[in-house]
Amino acid sequence: MWAWGGDRRVRFWSRRTLHETVVHRMDAELALGLPVSVDEDVAADGVQEFLEVLPYVRWQPGVKELRGTGETISLQAGTGAGWVITLDPDRFHHRREVRAGDVTVRAATSADLLQVLWGRCDAGDHVVEGDTALLARWRELTRI
Repeated sequence: MWAWGGDRRVRFWSRRTLHETVVHRMDAELALGLPVSVDEDVAADGVQEFLEVLPYVRWQPGVKELRGTGETISLQAGTGAGWVITLDPDRFHHRREVRAGDVTVRAATSADLLQVLWGRCDAGDHVVEGDTALLARWRELTRI
């Protein structure tokens, strides 16, 4: 079936719609000054989904520039969830992994990391270790 992401099954749309709704809910909570409340499993899948669909985001030309020589960006939640993004010469890829990278963002929950990815908070609101210029470049090129 047609989908703009890599997953060409019907489930793409229910998952995409769920996470789009979560982002809008976060926006509403932030606008009202409320703490963001997203179930950890949903938020962790939201981070995973963001990283899976990002290569297909053709309307953000910066995504094509997410290349490197093996640099790593690590996203780590205090709940035990973790992702490591590697910038290779021809593409970027990610793995679910708990370890530090060239730059590591440590946050309490996956919902906090989801906010960082979607630009709903500054990464500096959390613990950032390592190459902050690499993180700034990633955030600029992935701004949606």
